[in-house]
Formats: sequence, structure tokens, C-alpha cells
Amino acid sequence: ARRHLLRFTGRLIAIALALIAAGTFTLTFMMARNPPEERPQLGIRGLKRREAMERGGLFAACEPLMRRVSGWLGGLPMAGLRERVHPVLLYSGNYLGLSPNDFLSLSVLSSLAMTCVGMVLIYASTVPGVILIFFVLLGAALPYLQLKQIGQERFKIMNRTLPTAIDLAA
Repeated sequence: ARRHLLRFTGRLIAIALALIAAGTFTLTFMMARNPPEERPQLGIRGLKRREAMERGGLFAACEPLMRRVSGWLGGLPMAGLRERVHPVLLYSGNYLGLSPNDFLSLSVLSSLAMTCVGMVLIYASTVPGVILIFFVLLGAALPYLQLKQIGQERFKIMNRTLPTAIDLAA
């Protein structure tokens, strides 16, 4: 009976590995067939992106990688998530000329960066490995939190200047 159980377990492991390989192949194929997203050239997004690239900094350095990841994410069926992100981008004034895919790719890249920071912290100190989950989630949330803050600042500025504009119109 033990020999039969070992043979059955071996088959299960082989099936699991085959499914993992098939899933990895499918995901890789979906990602590789999508070219990088084009940099916006026209409209308000193009203007904001051009200004961000001229300023330089971290965004200008990671923008080519962000466009590559945006292209990968473009092939994934995430229409609902893109629709939820779009208003946040509009309220922030099309910050950095980001599209919903660009924003999601920034979240992925930020999550990867924070994962690396968490791994270094775990390796360099006696912090438990569970803290890595916190770093992954924080990295994914940082771009969203930044856009929400920018949107709130714009809303505050509009509310402060709106009474003056109404007075002038009257």
C-alpha cells in the first residue's frame, strides 16, 4: 500500500509541475506578445508626460520599464480595475501623464522595489519574515496614496478659489 501511495504522490507532483509550467508559459506568452505601451505625445497626457520627462528624476529613469510592464498588463483582462483607477487619475490632474495601465505598472514596480527593501531588512536584522507581506502591500499602495493626496490638494485649491470666481461672476 505504501508503494502505491508513493507512486500516486509522484504522479500528483508531476501533474502539479506540468500545470505550473503550462501556467508560466501562458503568462509569459501573454506578456511577450504585447509591445511596450507608447509614450503619450498629444493632449494633456502628452504634455504632462513630456514635462515629467524633462524634469528627470526617478520617474524619468524608470519610465521605459514602466511602459514595458504597462504593455504586459495591457494583455491581462483587468477592465474593472482600470475603470476604478481612471477617476483617481483624472482627479489628480493626469499626474505625470499616466494612463490606467501606467499607474498599475507603477504599482507593480513599486511593490517589487519595496519587496527588495523588505528582503534587505529581513536579511540585515532579526525582523521576522512575515513583515515582507507588509512591504509588498505598502509598495503596491504607495502610487495610489500619492495620487489620492495630489487629487485632494487639487480639490482643496479649487474649493479655495471657487468663491472668488463666483464673486467675480456676480
